[in-house]
Amino acid sequence: MAKARDYHLEKDELTELEIAIRRDKRPEVRQRSLAIRLLHLGHKAEEVAQMQMVSKPTIYGWWKRWCAGGVERLANQQRSATESRRSVHRPGGRSHRAKLGRAGIRLYRLDD
Repeated sequence: MAKARDYHLEKDELTELEIAIRRDKRPEVRQRSLAIRLLHLGHKAEEVAQMQMVSKPTIYGWWKRWCAGGVERLANQQRSATESRRSVHRPGGRSHRAKLGRAGIRLYRLDD
């Protein structure tokens, strides 16, 4: 049987979360802060995952990020340029143009 995790927060940590839930401009920080607060209030990770419409491993990941650096670590992290290019321009390691070509879509270059 899995060991129960302790999601207890100190008063100042709880205050930091509540401020983020109400005032942070980043929607992902508000959502993740709320999830951490729900864990603190005694909800199980599975329940919080259902409430937030994410997976249980995602909830555990948010908790790890919270423990590693508070509210700021709950924000989306910027990717390196290499990661961004790989995920956008070459999904699955194949060129975007080749995928479009297989779908019957032809791309034409317009020169000035």
